[in-house]
Amino acid sequence: MRRDLYSAPEGRRLRVVSVPGLKILRSLGIYPGAVVVKIRRCALGGPALVRVATRQVALGQDVARGVWVREADGDGTGPSYGD
Repeated sequence: MRRDLYSAPEGRRLRVVSVPGLKILRSLGIYPGAVVVKIRRCALGGPALVRVATRQVALGQDVARGVWVREADGDGTGPSYGD
């Protein structure tokens, strides 16, 4: 099931399907095919905290809503950096 990163459930491995045209996301390791783990979403419209490889990244609500993801567990495709 595809959904935006901001509304995706916490604690899940997610494969990125598409991203908005922001070059900074690629430099952070967030690009189609990458696997991330959504750690949490802060209250009151705050940022979403995700783990990308070995680091944690906070994405503002507007950016996180532009990143589309799907469940990654057991999909058997690409690298798994969220472990």
